[in-house]
Amino acid sequence: MRMGFDLDGVVADSLPQMVAEGQRIGCIPRGVVLGEIRGKLEDRFGISDDDMKRMLTREVYLRSAPVPEIVSDVRRWMDEGHDVHFVTARTEDFTPGVQATTVEWLDEHGLWIDCAGLHHVRSSKKWLFLKRAAIPIFVDDMTHVIRPMVGVVPHPFLLASEENVDAEAEGIRRWSWGEIRVEIDRLSGG
Repeated sequence: MRMGFDLDGVVADSLPQMVAEGQRIGCIPRGVVLGEIRGKLEDRFGISDDDMKRMLTREVYLRSAPVPEIVSDVRRWMDEGHDVHFVTARTEDFTPGVQATTVEWLDEHGLWIDCAGLHHVRSSKKWLFLKRAAIPIFVDDMTHVIRPMVGVVPHPFLLASEENVDAEAEGIRRWSWGEIRVEIDRLSGG
């Protein structure tokens, strides 16, 4: 079965690195508590595109920790022969060299060698990419990414996080990783 996963906030816990870099360059106030952040960083803190470009460094992505439970399950699905795609909004425009950096990170965590594809797609176009690529399962952590997939992509999952607690007010279900794992196993015949 074909399935897709966002990287930042799903497979990689990059928020701590992003916030630390944002604080270092003065875009995010010191003392911000990670669990209090809601939505996109640029919206929450009024960060300009230029400052986002300064903030989203290759080092931020390389230092991002893998989410062990998710990496383990994704690796298992690969080993079972499923086509696993990584669909990320990381762009060369914001972070020159990010495509190579992403491959390096995936390889370091055992996810590159057997993945079916790495796709750099704007957040607002992920739904269209998934539809055209016929990838029926997709996991992301951002409400604004999942919202346009509802009714278009057969099985979009919003991974529950502190940043998306308001999603249910919009009628979008938030799923724990355990619930997502069980549902993907069911859908893929596992």
